[in-house]
Amino acid sequence: FTAPFNQDIQHIQIIRDSKPNQYMVLLKFHSQRSADEFYNSLNGTAYNSIEPELCHLAFVAHVEVMEEEGGSKKGGGGGAAQLPITGFTELPTCTVCLERMDESVQGILTILCNHSFHSRCLDQWHDCSCPVCRYFATPELLPDSRCSVCGSQSTPQDTLWICLICGHIGCGRYVGGHAREHYRASQHTYVMQLGDNHRVWDYAGEGYVHRLLQSSKDGEPVEHKGHGPPNAGNPNAEEKIDAVQLEYTYLLTNQLETQRRYYEEMMALAGKEAALQNEALTEANRHLTEENRRLADRLEAARKERQALEKKVAAVGVKLAKTAAGLGEEQALNKSLRANQEEWARRLADIERSNGEKERQIGELQEQLRDVLFFLEAKDKLQTVTEVSKEELQ
Repeated sequence: FTAPFNQDIQHIQIIRDSKPNQYMVLLKFHSQRSADEFYNSLNGTAYNSIEPELCHLAFVAHVEVMEEEGGSKKGGGGGAAQLPITGFTELPTCTVCLERMDESVQGILTILCNHSFHSRCLDQWHDCSCPVCRYFATPELLPDSRCSVCGSQSTPQDTLWICLICGHIGCGRYVGGHAREHYRASQHTYVMQLGDNHRVWDYAGEGYVHRLLQSSKDGEPVEHKGHGPPNAGNPNAEEKIDAVQLEYTYLLTNQLETQRRYYEEMMALAGKEAALQNEALTEANRHLTEENRRLADRLEAARKERQALEKKVAAVGVKLAKTAAGLGEEQALNKSLRANQEEWARRLADIERSNGEKERQIGELQEQLRDVLFFLEAKDKLQTVTEVSKEELQ
């Protein structure tokens, strides 16, 4: 995350926070300009694209290194257990390269166990542990118990119960009752209450049967020490121990038998479910096979139809080519005929005009011929007339 600024960082100190899996990192730069560039570039940015956490930066005026009581420094790392203080003449030694750690030469990294190394040297250490004390900076396990059925994380944790036989976690009878339902299904009698008291409940006897002795300081279970050996002032201790052993042997045998029957029932149920799933899958496979066969038949019919259509298309293409060639010839002939038609129309118009002139001339000739015939006929008639004088004839 800080790789682009490794040349500007003088010292890195990792500090544990009060919250689990959250830490603070103290950075010291060679110059104020480098610190300002680091702040402006990375403040408020995400560490990676997977986790939602953002980087929050703040300037620190000075750092004071405290010591625990008794003069021992935190971490117990000797000269490398804390930040170098100005005025020291003895520089600590890097455990990896065995050279003196000078902040003015290269960056120094102090990890959670308060051991310091050169940043370049620790980058080459491919192990997650500290090279000195083998401390693993792994995340702490948080109490993230939740019901295995409904998934609810009850608050407080006293409402969750864990089965002491198989580890099933369920909510109490006053919340969801899933722990009791698990007992009815598996006959696992004993469950332990999560939280601070760790009490054990017996579903068969309907009561608490816990015999855990807890420390008053931290609440952790502690070992119970008797008042003496069996034969030294405590003659009934051996008999009590034998009775307790017989009781726990019986309880263990009973619970193991119950667990065996429970798992046999679960296996039988799983077998039935697997058989039902197998039948369903077989039926689905049969339907899919039939559907595949029908689709194959349809595909074959479609392929044959496609071949027939391709043949028809080829024949139609040939006909279309022939028709196109004939159409071209007809278009050329039509063009020639149109040209001839125009020429003949022009000639017809000329002939019609000449015929009109001839008809006019014929009409005139006919009139002249009629006049001539009339004259000749009149002349013949007048020659035979005697009673009329020449002046009257004239």
